[in-house]
Amino acid sequence: MSVFPTMPLLTDAFIADTSALTAEETGGLLMLMMCAWRRPDCDLPDDETLLQRWSRIDPRRWPKVRDRIMSFWNLKAGFWTHDQLLREHDFVNRKRRSQSANAKAKWSKTKETGDAVAEPNASQFDAPTPTPNITPYSPPKRGTEKPDENFEKFWSAYPSRGTHGNPRKPAAEKFQAAVRRGVDPLAIIRGAANYAAAVAREKTEPQFVAQAATWLRQERWADHLAPPPTATTKSRPQAADVPEFDLVRH
Repeated sequence: MSVFPTMPLLTDAFIADTSALTAEETGGLLMLMMCAWRRPDCDLPDDETLLQRWSRIDPRRWPKVRDRIMSFWNLKAGFWTHDQLLREHDFVNRKRRSQSANAKAKWSKTKETGDAVAEPNASQFDAPTPTPNITPYSPPKRGTEKPDENFEKFWSAYPSRGTHGNPRKPAAEKFQAAVRRGVDPLAIIRGAANYAAAVAREKTEPQFVAQAATWLRQERWADHLAPPPTATTKSRPQAADVPEFDLVRH
């Protein structure tokens, strides 16, 4: 199952935008939108065979309808994206992170004050909300920072996408932008290492690993600051078995 199993669809806009398409073309477009929604970067690879298969359109018909269907998409760096779909994907992702943060804050408050109504159950002890222990960080002044060394540590920790593309330059720009906003590089590096551990543990296929630039843009290091407990133990979660990094401070 994808991270976001439900895809929002603005029906009025969709019907208006596809009024010139046939039923076959409309169905193919919708199938491609759903396939993109399931992928970490909400995109489609520039692969004609996959596009035809995922559209569910007969191979003999695909060349005749392909251009009209793909006119709704933008091709960049070997991947197709749909503007409205990307906006919805980012919105849902931000909302999920916000809800997760609120739930963790509420649970932390409950642990501090106690529950006046119910007794704590076993799951509260077995799987407490992890609280990352991160040293407060002061961002460097603009023009004096040297983020390259920290980015190299992030890049070496981030999981590989194999041959499915993971542009380095956009990732470096997103990393540096986050540092300039005041994000601790250690948090980003640790999140990347924990994400890589989760990818290895769950045997995630390379094409379903998020591109580093997207991962950084969506601030997904916050989702991986502390790893979940392993399936073989019911004890409190331990630190991820990932390499330690000597953070470069400036």
